[in-house]
Amino acid sequence: KAIEQAKSKTAKVVNSKDGLTVFVKTATFGSTSELVLDNNKLSSIYKNYQFFLGNKAISKVESITNSKTTLFPVQKVGTEVVIKFLGQDKKVIKELKIKLSGR
Repeated sequence: KAIEQAKSKTAKVVNSKDGLTVFVKTATFGSTSELVLDNNKLSSIYKNYQFFLGNKAISKVESITNSKTTLFPVQKVGTEVVIKFLGQDKKVIKELKIKLSGR
């Protein structure tokens, strides 16, 4: 039970300053990520986002309004990735490092 409780505590990554929560789980093809955004805190200049592992993109560019995307190849829990938030012109405005957690 202690392990299950520890897992549930790490099941989400929260950056309350930016109003962002990220859930990640393994899917049939790659991994699925889900962003939960607090639109009152998230800057309205963020129009798109993309996940990276090092300098390699592991997701396509998604609209900030599309909360789910596929990460490929499959990413393991604990892997550190970067979410890049992009403006209307698809230029990076902010980068946020997170460790992937299971849901």
